[in-house]
Parts: sequence; structure tokens; C-alpha cells
Amino acid sequence: MDRIKRLRRVVLLCCHFARNFAYYKSGWEGKRLKVPNEFWVTVNGNFVDICVLEWCKLFGDDSDKHHWKQIVVDKDRFKSEMLDKLKVSQYDFEECWKSFRKYRDKFLAHLDSLEKMDIPYLHIAWGAVRFYHSHIVQLCSSEDLKGLPIDVSAYYDNCLADAGRIYEKLKT
Repeated sequence: MDRIKRLRRVVLLCCHFARNFAYYKSGWEGKRLKVPNEFWVTVNGNFVDICVLEWCKLFGDDSDKHHWKQIVVDKDRFKSEMLDKLKVSQYDFEECWKSFRKYRDKFLAHLDSLEKMDIPYLHIAWGAVRFYHSHIVQLCSSEDLKGLPIDVSAYYDNCLADAGRIYEKLKT
């Protein structure tokens, strides 16, 4: 796969995370689901699961094709700038990373011995996705990313609003 295709796929994974995160967030009203029936509980849980899977492709395993360490040239600078932008420590980011890996490996993929769903903290992960997306967009021309969202935060906002309209219709 050539470099531009790989960069496009990174952007696509970032957008998949953003869309699913927006749909997940839109389903909540405080600490309870807006539509608490079995179907919507399952749908909302699936949004989280996809967030975790997509994030792990981008940040989970160093050897994955789309992991930032396989894409970024100056790895030390990228990580330092990302942590600074997110206003988190290396320790905080590693704890986020561990929670994603644990959820994916012990609950989502294998349902090992965890007895309850312990959803990773998504806000640090969302910040990392925004940072990675922005980094990739800066490496590409508009033609390279034709058809893909260039502003992942605006894309998230659009998805959030779209899902919000659907949930409002369900409540009536």
C-alpha cells in the first residue's frame, strides 16, 4: 500500500472513531440513556465498542499498520506535542492506553474474566484522535484526502447533531 493510501486510511479511522463517539455521546442524558430499551442499549454499546476498536488501530499496538508509530516520522516530537496539546502526562496517557487495551482484550474480543463492562475514558482518546488526524491532514494535499473530512471536530459536531435529531424523534 502506498503512503497516501495509508494516510487516507488513518484519516478514515479517525473519522470512524469521531462518528461513533458522537453517536455514543448523543444517546446519553446525564447518566442515563435517552431511550433505555434493549435495542438502543445495544446500539449505544456498539458505538463504544467501535470507538475502542478504531482507537486501538491508531494507538493500541505499535506494530499495527495505522498505529501512529508506523506513520509519524518524528515520533518523539509527535508524542510530546500530543501530550502537551491534550494537557495530560505520559502516565495519564498510558493509563488511557491500558484501559483501551484491557477493554478490547479482556471484554470486547474475548470476554475473559471481567464481569462488568468497564468503558475506557474516551475524552483523552478523542483528543489523541483529533491530534493524529490534524497531523495527517497537514502531511497531505486536499486532493490526497478528497472526500474525507479535513476537520474531524466539525465532522464530530455534525454527527452529534444528526444523532441528536434522531433521538429527539424517538422521544416523541
